[in-house]
Amino acid sequence: MSASVVMPAGGTVLQWLKRPGDWVAPGEAVVTVAVGGAAHALPAPAGGVLAAALVRPGSAVAPGEDLAYISPAVAGPGGQRLLPWDHLRLRIAHHMQYSSNAAAHVTTGVEVDVSRLQSLRRALRERGMPIGLTPFLVRAAAEALLDWPCLNGQVTPLGLVLPDRVNICVPVDVPGGVDLIVLRDAPYKTVSHLAAELRYLSALARAGYGGPHISEGGTFTVTNPGSLGSVWGTAVINQPNCAILACQAVVDRPVALPGGRIEVRPVMNLSLSFDHRALDGVVTLGFLNRVREVVEAANVPV
Repeated sequence: MSASVVMPAGGTVLQWLKRPGDWVAPGEAVVTVAVGGAAHALPAPAGGVLAAALVRPGSAVAPGEDLAYISPAVAGPGGQRLLPWDHLRLRIAHHMQYSSNAAAHVTTGVEVDVSRLQSLRRALRERGMPIGLTPFLVRAAAEALLDWPCLNGQVTPLGLVLPDRVNICVPVDVPGGVDLIVLRDAPYKTVSHLAAELRYLSALARAGYGGPHISEGGTFTVTNPGSLGSVWGTAVINQPNCAILACQAVVDRPVALPGGRIEVRPVMNLSLSFDHRALDGVVTLGFLNRVREVVEAANVPV
């Protein structure tokens, strides 16, 4: 059975000293809390795996409320041990399974020449404005969604609902898994504004301060596995959205130019996974080609 880390008296959670999935020894400090104006470290009542951290830092907690669950190590054949899924991983697993079952997933893609975009980023870096690729890709996708609003829709049993705002979801790595943040009204923000917002909201999520106020209301998702080296892949649609854009790594490749010349250029693959119940190839490739046009021109407000 799991053991609970219990709040001894009314107070506030200050900081988690262990993350879900970490091994803890009996009596090892797991979390610090503020009770009666003083900080206290609460120990693990038993050894095992921290299976779930139930309360975010900064939250007020009543006396006797469970703060965390610690699962005992489970031995298997050949000395194997079971690492129990924590709450975040269970939530991700359920959502991914639901989306895979609910949508008619199809993926298509294009190759994009990012020569001008990389030159722009170098110029900005020299001016003291280093900006990663993701904000540019978010801005390009948001602009394309204004031209192809069906991809900004949400699938319902009765049809496709078209929101009146373009709010871009971006997955971010957090302890124990992945969380979403939402960049609201993305077509009307500069790239530098989007970059600052992305940094701020990502920091909140990684520090455990995520929640509906930063993760809900998204209408389309842009993910960047290319930052980890991926050159091609498909993504699972974030329900109830009807599409997700995956941006792959920039690599140098020979490119055929007008006049028969061949030149090595930085290029990247963009893959779009969409729900074929609501969208067809003409619309989705129209959207992708518009994204490519914006990225290759690098003509976005910085």
